[in-house]
Amino acid sequence: MYLYHLTKFDNSMKFLRNLVAASLGCLIAIGLFFAVSLVILVIAGSGDDGVVVKKNSILELSLRESILDYYGSSDDDAFASFFEQGIGLDEVINAIKSAGDDPKIKGISIKNSFLRTGLAQTQAIRKAIADFKATGKT
Repeated sequence: MYLYHLTKFDNSMKFLRNLVAASLGCLIAIGLFFAVSLVILVIAGSGDDGVVVKKNSILELSLRESILDYYGSSDDDAFASFFEQGIGLDEVINAIKSAGDDPKIKGISIKNSFLRTGLAQTQAIRKAIADFKATGKT
């Protein structure tokens, strides 16, 4: 009888030891996962801040593709190559407005021989360029 109680006590101690070891192992694994994730996020976030604009720069617009009212492009879209490629009018207008607000940009250069867009888009681009020139830049 005494031996039976010892083995029962021994088995329950083994169970508790295994339970604590498994719990501690899970906590360590979760901690390591979060630590590695944090290191990866810090490394990914410390990259370049984007384009660095030097003083007296010129914004160069290449309008060789057709200009659409809005062109929402996504690199994740597998079917994007089947549809018409173009530039969004909103992107062109925002680029011109940003150039007008940026003191480091002194002018705009448009590279194209033929503008593939409608009358309304052309007028919107002309208005944005006129607003840009009103800031005193060329």
